[in-house]
Amino acid sequence: MFTLWPEGIKHDNVLIFVFDAAPYMVKAGRSICTLYSKMVHVTCVAHAIHRVVEEISSNLQDVNKLISCLKKTFLKSPYRTQMFKTLAPGIRLQPEPVITQWGTCLNAVNYYCEHFSYVKKVVIELNRDDLTTTKKTKGTYV
Repeated sequence: MFTLWPEGIKHDNVLIFVFDAAPYMVKAGRSICTLYSKMVHVTCVAHAIHRVVEEISSNLQDVNKLISCLKKTFLKSPYRTQMFKTLAPGIRLQPEPVITQWGTCLNAVNYYCEHFSYVKKVVIELNRDDLTTTKKTKGTYV
């Protein structure tokens, strides 16, 4: 606060406190409110959206399982990647979702919605004797 007001903290000028809704942050916010009477707590929009996405994701376990299996199926496999490019020309490879980045998870779900039939075609063509991951993916997809 001294960076903002080197001549002295102006307690009535602190109006908003942005943080996530973690219990320790809520507790800290309540404690700080005693010093700053006009301060209001606002949950960070990114954190709020992340919590909504987590809630949706927890209710869609089949979708999570499918995306996870597909990611493992094509991860570090030049053969499967080439097969994908051959069977689905013009379709880019699936994005890699990162669990801590809700935007990437939404992008992956959107990708599979848009390209469901192409990805399914590739999965069906994968050799049955391939890795367990591939078998799991087929079981999830078909």
